[in-house]
Amino acid sequence: MAELERIVADTVDILHSAGEERLLPNREVMLQLQLRLSRMNVTKSTLRSDILAFELSCSAGTEYLHTMRRLSAEIESCKREAKKIQVEILTEIEKKRREVYSSSIEDLAVILASGCSLQRNQADRD
Repeated sequence: MAELERIVADTVDILHSAGEERLLPNREVMLQLQLRLSRMNVTKSTLRSDILAFELSCSAGTEYLHTMRRLSAEIESCKREAKKIQVEILTEIEKKRREVYSSSIEDLAVILASGCSLQRNQADRD
């Protein structure tokens, strides 16, 4: 459960940072990711409650094993979904960064080209 908590917290941090840095300009994508994370937090809270209830009852035998298997499977499923969301966020961030870098390259190329032509024109006049 602790690993799930860490993954979800990291994912939330990444999403907030991306929003603050305007690396997720598509509002719909941002809202969909926030919705998925909110749903995951509900699932995480439900799992935490189930674990607490299980610890109180602490049955032995096959019921114990069955409950532990179920909770473990649900935690693993939730971890996979959190990692999936994290990868989607990071993919969108890198897509935006590539756009920014490409735009910067184009701008620099134009500046250099105009600067070089200005220098040539000035040299021709001298």
